[in-house]
Amino acid sequence: MSTVANKETVRLKKQLTGVVISDKMQKTVVVRTDRRMIHPLYDKVVVVSKKFVAHDEKGHKIGDQVRIQQTRPLSKTKRWVVIETVSKAPENIKQAKAADASEKAAPVKKTKAASKAKTAAKRKK
Repeated sequence: MSTVANKETVRLKKQLTGVVISDKMQKTVVVRTDRRMIHPLYDKVVVVSKKFVAHDEKGHKIGDQVRIQQTRPLSKTKRWVVIETVSKAPENIKQAKAADASEKAAPVKKTKAASKAKTAAKRKK
């Protein structure tokens, strides 16, 4: 009788490093990963970005650089989990993001006088 050797193959899970671009969900972050490739036609180096939705227990913030690992499906789009923080985001980036969000939230109202002046300037031309 011959014995069959057990060939156990260990499947290594993929790991990627990226930057957190959204932390608006509970226990979930969106991570953007960048990779450089040479364009097949133009022979230029281009940066290709891809977004991954990852499970995050610790609550990382926008701008943090994190390492994510592939896992079983956790939801419809979530197939990655954050395993470690590579580096924290500088405070000035967080403040700039907050300022941009507040500017977008309060749109500038146009007055009738401003719109009339604009149309009058167009007519003169």
